[in-house]
Amino acid sequence: MDAVQYLLSQMINKGKGKGESRRVFCDCSGYREKREGTLKVLAHRMADKAVRERRVSKLEPMNAYERKIIHLALEGRDDVTTESQNKEPNRFITIVPNNLSPSNKEARSHND
Repeated sequence: MDAVQYLLSQMINKGKGKGESRRVFCDCSGYREKREGTLKVLAHRMADKAVRERRVSKLEPMNAYERKIIHLALEGRDDVTTESQNKEPNRFITIVPNNLSPSNKEARSHND
């Protein structure tokens, strides 16, 4: 669906200047809304796990739209922070608990 959306955007906006371009949004049977709900649930479940285990949780690689949903879902929480890591197309989110144990902080700094 993302590829179709991208191609449609390129076709519609071909030859238009930056201020003239139109945003294209492609959805099928409410998939994006369902996916957003699924990602929010996943974000909170993984954040709870990270805090409980005092370990960084890594999510699977996602596109920018999905990473943004995860970041926004967790931005109001005081017990975790989120970071995007790696390069496209393999960018993923890590959820870092604020109660990270000292040994995990040391291991994390060596892996970054």
